[in-house]
Amino acid sequence: MIIFIVPLLVYQNNHMMNESGVNIDIWSISLVSFTCMYTVVTGKLVLWTRWWTKANFFFYSVMSVLVYIAYMWLSNYWSESKVRYSVVQVNQSPIFYLTLFLVGTSCFLTDLLIEQIRFDYFKNASDYVREMMRVVRNQGEKHIIGLETDEDEMLKISGIQQFMEPIEKSIRIEQLQRE
Repeated sequence: MIIFIVPLLVYQNNHMMNESGVNIDIWSISLVSFTCMYTVVTGKLVLWTRWWTKANFFFYSVMSVLVYIAYMWLSNYWSESKVRYSVVQVNQSPIFYLTLFLVGTSCFLTDLLIEQIRFDYFKNASDYVREMMRVVRNQGEKHIIGLETDEDEMLKISGIQQFMEPIEKSIRIEQLQRE
């Protein structure tokens, strides 16, 4: 909702005009909304990627961002395009970049808040494993072994064990195949 409504509200009464005196149209608003959506999705992919490889960098930057920018600018000069001459008009406006920044930031902060609430109140087995690994890295394995566990902790540990069973099974199968 943020990605569509914010650009619509920002651009509906800004009285931005092109060379012929025509104010901004629905194509320009759709271009801004789609660019906001594209920025939010690409930003989320980049921020949540744990391991970067050359292939990740190539596809995120060259095959994703640069292809979109090239298409956007080529469609500006393509005679059959519906957004013809809108791209220059939108990109020359400082409000376009401010809108991208505000929408991207607000969506990222909203996602971060939702993820934090989910992690604090609605954990799954993967979250327990991640938390356990963080403790092992920070305090050492002895801290985990010496834990006094109550019934609630035992349920968490059994959930982790259930989560880890298929992973351990696949590792055992791979080890047997190697032998």
